[in-house]
Amino acid sequence: MKLFRYVAVTTGLAMLGALGLLWFLKALFAYLAELGDLHEHYQALDALAYVLWQAPSDVLTVLPIAALLGAVVGLGGLASTSELIVMRAAGVSLWRILAWTMVPALGAMVLGMVTQEYVAPWANLKAEQIQSVRSAVALGEVRGYWLKEGNRMVYIDYANANGELGSTQWLEFDSTEHLTQTAVAKTGTYHAATATWNLSQIQTAQIDQQTGKATPAKQDSLPLTLELEPQFVRLVTLPPETVAPSELIRYTHYLSQQGHVPMKYRLALWNQFTAPLTVMVMVMLACSFVFGPLRQQSLGLRIVMALLVGLGFSYIHDFMGYASLVYSVSPGWFVLLPILLAATVGVVLIRRAR
Repeated sequence: MKLFRYVAVTTGLAMLGALGLLWFLKALFAYLAELGDLHEHYQALDALAYVLWQAPSDVLTVLPIAALLGAVVGLGGLASTSELIVMRAAGVSLWRILAWTMVPALGAMVLGMVTQEYVAPWANLKAEQIQSVRSAVALGEVRGYWLKEGNRMVYIDYANANGELGSTQWLEFDSTEHLTQTAVAKTGTYHAATATWNLSQIQTAQIDQQTGKATPAKQDSLPLTLELEPQFVRLVTLPPETVAPSELIRYTHYLSQQGHVPMKYRLALWNQFTAPLTVMVMVMLACSFVFGPLRQQSLGLRIVMALLVGLGFSYIHDFMGYASLVYSVSPGWFVLLPILLAATVGVVLIRRAR
């Protein structure tokens, strides 16, 4: 138990230090980039606030590399003082040491998932408000939005995340795809209790299938049931990677009901689902390096190699994701392939080190 705590604390502190250093460097470069976009309503302090609000998302971005670097530094330090040799001589297997190193990584994974679900989306919204000098409602606006609901085609001229609609038009079709009704509403509001949109000032035209004549009519109000919810209106305006996993699942389910799920949303889901697996694979690679090819090397070389491997994996992982968008195939295998290859390399190197 003492050895477990010692290894876990040593590697955990190293991972935490690596995470802090990588985030600081990323935030510094981001701030320097923002300084080039300053204007009357966006000053240096605003740019600093924007970068700080982006911190949760930046932490999630560098977490896998931080886990790799921290594990290499932590275990490398133990190897340099021959403590790992003593552990091996005492009968501790490499797989047990790997399991001990995984413990702080698992804690980082849990923290990352909580951040992705609850903290990062809210912080990103605050950051966008600062950068664009717009309110939360304005950031959740869409204009000129088409959707299909059963036999109804709906065009929304304006909608926002507060459940307010502008001019709305829709076309009703029968089972044989013949037009049966057209309608135009000037305004509308969302009623959460009934999950319906209450439209106002409606003009309709009923189409007679026999004669083709249209019979106009007016209504003061009309409840319209749509799968579209105000939160989905906001999600349309956001990059998929900044959306909380639970919201992204609901939104992709909604899009599936409409018969269309953009590949970028599928890719974002796969990236979020495989993020914990990526952290585990990075730790496995770190252990394989310390016990294998980098066993006799200096700490400086280990750090450089860890950074190169981490950045290389990140670039390949991103490239494979974009490739799935280009070739319009399911991004699952494209996202998993680099992870599986890295895991295979780690297992092979650890088995050889035994």
